Amino acid sequence: MPSRCVAANCSNTNKDGVSLFKFPKELSLRSQWTAQVQRTRQGWSPSTSSSVQRSFHRDRPESDASEFIQSSAGSSDGESDMDAGHDNGHNEEQRPRHQDNIYLIYWNCLLGLFAWCSCPSCGSKQIVSRRHEIGTLLIVTIICQDCGRRSPWHSQPYLGSFAAGNIMLSASILFAGATATKVLRVLTHMGVATISTRSFFRHQQSILCEAIQRLWRERQTWMMSALQADHENIVCGGDGRADTPGHSAKYGTYTLMELQKGAVIDVEVVQEHSNSTFTFFITGIKKKLQTLAKNRDCQTLKPWVSSIVNHLYWSVVSTPAGDSDLIVAKWKSVVSHIQNRHNGFGEPFASCAHPDLNGREVRKPWLTPCKTILAALHFNENSQRAQQATRAGNQMYSLHYPKYKQGGHIVRKVLDNATFGK
Repeated sequence: MPSRCVAANCSNTNKDGVSLFKFPKELSLRSQWTAQVQRTRQGWSPSTSSSVQRSFHRDRPESDASEFIQSSAGSSDGESDMDAGHDNGHNEEQRPRHQDNIYLIYWNCLLGLFAWCSCPSCGSKQIVSRRHEIGTLLIVTIICQDCGRRSPWHSQPYLGSFAAGNIMLSASILFAGATATKVLRVLTHMGVATISTRSFFRHQQSILCEAIQRLWRERQTWMMSALQADHENIVCGGDGRADTPGHSAKYGTYTLMELQKGAVIDVEVVQEHSNSTFTFFITGIKKKLQTLAKNRDCQTLKPWVSSIVNHLYWSVVSTPAGDSDLIVAKWKSVVSHIQNRHNGFGEPFASCAHPDLNGREVRKPWLTPCKTILAALHFNENSQRAQQATRAGNQMYSLHYPKYKQGGHIVRKVLDNATFGK
């Protein structure tokens, strides 16, 4: 019998093409792994036998982005969708809100349902309704014409102080890699009440990016623990990606993978090396930053343009002549600074030179590489998809005609559909 993963709802074996790990002997790591299994298997305890194993691709924490979205929405200090005086307590339900079924309902059909309602105080059928929309949220206030009682009805539960539908729509657009402008335009043309593009970017900046980063840090910590506990050689490979020269090749992303497990373990935004002159840096970078900040998707960069240019001046004038390595290290540190990371840069410039930030400096719109992290989470989630098969059990393949083949074709496996935030 092959060893099986002990995680709940996972029957993977070493014959399924996934890697299995023995439970570590170290008590601290072993207790962490045990606690993780007990989140879905209450009262479970590991065997003393060394044959107890877990699947690398299923032993990660069972939390997903939706848990962190709800937490981030509850702690957000920005604008909210909740009416003043609204009590959110009655919206608590057993099933997670992101798993609720969602339907499109026409207003006239909903009015037909309200026609059956009566006043809970006097029982009168003489009621009128007033509606108010906040994005996808519909608030209907039922007013009794006899006793004057006003009873509000909300079409959605709340995640913190935000309507669940508004947050989950923004999350779905981001997680699916779609364009917010086009998705919201489709809903608007259909006549569906929806959020604005501004609201989408506000949700992305204040809630979703934070949720993605928290999920990534949890998954990353768990992957490191699993690799460490395996006591085998770790084979890593990395590669960087930037735009083509002549466009914006100054910055790129560097991805580090564990090659034996086929999992991304780290991603970083890096600055490409350049031999351009100081004058070119000042004029070229400022011009490109200003142009980039005019794009709808990059408007959060606008408050940083002057700071980045000033930082470039400071990198040169604050460094003794001839210490070019220190100048370059100071200049590159701006990439971390605008992401609200102020230390751990490495020598010769290990941390920012400014004092602790407060006031307006703390409230600046920090830039976060949440989409790069989201891509890594998506890859790890779908890198081990199985090949689809016909009803007769034959494996499925598809033909593709790439341009470089000049009319020729290639054969690819047909894999199971990828998941997007599920």
